[in-house]
Amino acid sequence: MPSSVEVGVAVVQRKSNVGSVTKEFHPCHYQVMLVETMVTSHANFGKPVCSLPKFPLQHNIVPQEVILDYLYLMTRDKSGGIKGERAIRVHLSSDASGYRDSFSSMGLYCVPLNHKYNVNLEKSSTAHVAFVSLDDALSGNSKFTCTQTTLTLLLMLKIWLAEKHRQDGSIQCIFRIRAEYRISICINNPVFIPRSKEQTSIDGRNTANFDALTKMLAIEKCDTVVMNPLFGSDLLYNAKSNVVVSNIYWSRGIPDYPKIIAYHKAALESKRDMDPVWARNYPIHKCAFEGDVAGINARLSQFSHSMKDDKSAAPIHYAAWRGHTEAVVALLKAGCSPNITNKDLQTPLHIAAKQGHPQVVNVLLEDSDIDVNPQDKTKKTPYDLCYNETEPEFLKAANLLSAAMDRPSQKIEIHLMGGGKKTLNLTAGDNTTVSHFKEQMLRELDMPESYGNIFSIWICSQNLELQLKLNHKPVIQLHKWKPLVRMMTESDPELEKPILEWRRNAKVNLQEEKQLLMQVQHEVGIQLLFHEASHRYISGLYIFNDQSVFAIAAGLLYISCGYCSVAEARSHCSANLSKFVPTVKLHIRGTNWVKEIIAQYKLLLEERSLDMQTLKLQFIRKCQSLQVYGSAFFNGTLQLRPNQQTLCHIGVNGLGIHLINTTNKAVNQSHMYRDINWYHPTEDSNHRLEIRLKSSSQTTILLHTKVAGLIDHLMKKMSNWQDRNGMGHNE
Repeated sequence: MPSSVEVGVAVVQRKSNVGSVTKEFHPCHYQVMLVETMVTSHANFGKPVCSLPKFPLQHNIVPQEVILDYLYLMTRDKSGGIKGERAIRVHLSSDASGYRDSFSSMGLYCVPLNHKYNVNLEKSSTAHVAFVSLDDALSGNSKFTCTQTTLTLLLMLKIWLAEKHRQDGSIQCIFRIRAEYRISICINNPVFIPRSKEQTSIDGRNTANFDALTKMLAIEKCDTVVMNPLFGSDLLYNAKSNVVVSNIYWSRGIPDYPKIIAYHKAALESKRDMDPVWARNYPIHKCAFEGDVAGINARLSQFSHSMKDDKSAAPIHYAAWRGHTEAVVALLKAGCSPNITNKDLQTPLHIAAKQGHPQVVNVLLEDSDIDVNPQDKTKKTPYDLCYNETEPEFLKAANLLSAAMDRPSQKIEIHLMGGGKKTLNLTAGDNTTVSHFKEQMLRELDMPESYGNIFSIWICSQNLELQLKLNHKPVIQLHKWKPLVRMMTESDPELEKPILEWRRNAKVNLQEEKQLLMQVQHEVGIQLLFHEASHRYISGLYIFNDQSVFAIAAGLLYISCGYCSVAEARSHCSANLSKFVPTVKLHIRGTNWVKEIIAQYKLLLEERSLDMQTLKLQFIRKCQSLQVYGSAFFNGTLQLRPNQQTLCHIGVNGLGIHLINTTNKAVNQSHMYRDINWYHPTEDSNHRLEIRLKSSSQTTILLHTKVAGLIDHLMKKMSNWQDRNGMGHNE
């Protein structure tokens, strides 16, 4: 067995936030340090030959520090020395078994750098080193070439980094600053002060640690050591008592312990001193602590009802702790959530139950938004904190909580575009409104309030989709769905299964949406808008020409499979073509969709700075350029001639009305509100909507649909908004 083995060292640095923002791995996001070999140029290409640093490693030593010292010595003459965070052995996966067999005698270590080093080939005196993109090193570069061994090791490194990207938190751990650099204060035992820092006396003795060591050795021989500070001082000293406390229950027989505990608890609460600095900094908390309802109401104009103090507690926590029922009611009426938590994840219900305040528990349970079973940091519910107590007040609180938990759970599911769903509380039972659902959805999705107007609750089945108003009660609407389907469509109501969906608000102005996406790029909000737009695109309601479809499909392919080889992308595209190209387009003969999409995909690969969110935003903006974007769609028929009718989708948005042929998904007509007049005869049993062009009074467009009245109402509302704001939907 050889005494040493040759190892390669891959010194790697990354771009900012790589691995924390996205799990996708791209070689262009990493740079690796290469060393110019003694052969100054490649025989065939006339350019420098570079390789990874390599050196022999002894079998009987710990490799990590040896590798870091080697790296420091190799680079110290020009940049002060590169100090790596750690040296990690690159264990090859099964995907690289062929490379393992070929180079079994060579190991590979990765040295991640937390700081960027600008090292140039020209400035090194001991070794010509430089950082280059991992992608350039693997694919070839016009300025240098790599040895075959180095290319193999770099490919192994690429596979290893890709695996770490798929493991949550791995990349952040690999590039984290070394532990000793994260220490802000270090305190040494004087006995073990490093030699370079020892204090020495005139005669050369190490006084500081010598004296400390002498004392420690002496103390170690004793079972108990008591140091008398006056020993040897020759001062007169008489022991005096500062405080004498007498047991008030002495010689009175067996104490009544429950009364004693209650007495001391009451005394403690009544004598509790309030920190004057805290009271001055948090006046609304002080009022809640004291149960001062008038003071709370007076300060609500200056301070938030949910403001937290330096202990991460809101005013309602103090009111619940002290048992001030009226103060709790005042804060709930002001808008404070009954489920607000402190640093221990305790809600006011936790605190009221723990302190044995049944009146406060009852008030909190009556709130429509209350969560009866919240868990704190220790996974305990309010009921867990009081049910074992024997005092009457605690038992009352426990009984109230038990009764609330026994009530049947009322939940409802809200589906998301692109898959997934959220389960919400029916805070008011069947009378819970869309407004309540929107508040819960914003919390569940961690969306900012500014996104509240962009999305709304819809009730949808296979052939009917309706957006609900804020005061609508979705549960009641679900019960009424069959009559609505019968009244508004030609479909069989028994086959229509309604669900609630969280979708784009059809009544929102596009300018507002564009401005919001520029100011606040919320990942979940963008994801939902992307999924809804892509659904409209694939179903043929958002119509683009073939050249645009090629580019859009390439973007969707990149979002689906990420940065991969052209062969992998072609295979994925062929297997999932219906996810990238509108269904109606696939039936058109003479177009090689896969070939055209891959051509556009290659162009995307050249833009290495692209990320998934940028591509999704680009797709949304392309859809926003369409006149039909954001429409609410209905089914109907377009009467072209007295005896000729065509099935069509009727789209209504802030710009106008749009008619799309149901069969070939071609836009038959699109008319702006400013260019038309329309009329809906309410007494007409045929559900007719007449549209007349202002430019030609002789031209009448006749639509037949059971939802003609609804379309008429929506068009009036949208056109009135346009008139008030003096602009169209797409301006």
